[in-house]
Formats: sequence, C-alpha cells, structure tokens
Amino acid sequence: MSIIDIFSLIGRMRRIVGWGAGGLFHYYHTLYPLPLDFLIDSDPSLWGSHCRGLNIRPPKRLADEDPKHTLIIIYSSFSDEIAKQIEDYGPYTTIFAPVFFSTESVYLNKMLEEQEPTPLTKRSPVSRNCLLVQGPVYPKLTESVLRFYARHFSRDFIILSTWAAPNGP
Repeated sequence: MSIIDIFSLIGRMRRIVGWGAGGLFHYYHTLYPLPLDFLIDSDPSLWGSHCRGLNIRPPKRLADEDPKHTLIIIYSSFSDEIAKQIEDYGPYTTIFAPVFFSTESVYLNKMLEEQEPTPLTKRSPVSRNCLLVQGPVYPKLTESVLRFYARHFSRDFIILSTWAAPNGP
C-alpha cells in the first residue's frame, strides 16, 4: 500500500480512533503519528488518563461514534479479541496496526475501493492559525492531504505552496 492510498483512506474518514495504549501503540504512533481523535483501552485503570496527548476512554465510548465514518486502528497484540469486542458496537472499519502500515496490505486496498469520497464543503476559517502545506503536486495525494487538513482543522486557514512533481511519488 502506498502512502497515497493511506492518506486517501484517512482523508475520507471523519474520525480515527486507536485501540490500545501499550507498546504496540507507542511503536507505531512514533513511526506513523496519525491524528487520532482518542484512544480506547480495555484496562479500566487507564480510563481518563492520557497517552501521548490522547485521552484514553473505555470501549463503550464507541457507542457514540458513527461506524460508517470511523476508522479504528488496533494497536494491540490482542487484535482478534478486540475486533470481536468492536463488532458488538457496530460495523466499524478496523485494522490491526502492523497490517495497516504494511505496504502490501490487501485489507487496506479493499477498504479504499469501498469508501465513498468526502464531499467538498465551504470553509469559513476564523482563527489566527494557519497550516502551510508545501511540496510537489501528486495526483490524488495532494487533494487527499488538503481534504484531511480541511476537515480536521476547519477553523484554521490553509496555504498551499507547491510545484510540479518531477517524477511522481
């Protein structure tokens, strides 16, 4: 799976939730620091605490989410048990972190084919903050990155500084 495909999937989801706050999370979140909305963990002693700046919440928190627009990345070696637990809350898109970040991910390819494109909406930034997106223009990737930032930073201005890509990604 290419970086373009990963950003494309992430850009189409409204929410990204991580499940697991242990070593696997620390490893993959360090390598691929996705902007997760929060973490879920089955350990009650962690609920209400923070891990790498993210709130840790109980599994029942999924009942408040929309399965169609929420991606759950499982950062735990207990992925089979967790996937069964998630099924109790709805038909969420879930994937085990090592599989998600694999460049040969059949699962991620399948999910990309099934996703609906995110509709464009008019933005009205109101903050004094600004995001600078800089780099060459790549088909699909540049649009996916901009859509992602527009959705997750809707109050901030976005500046695109770019040039033609010499040979593609």
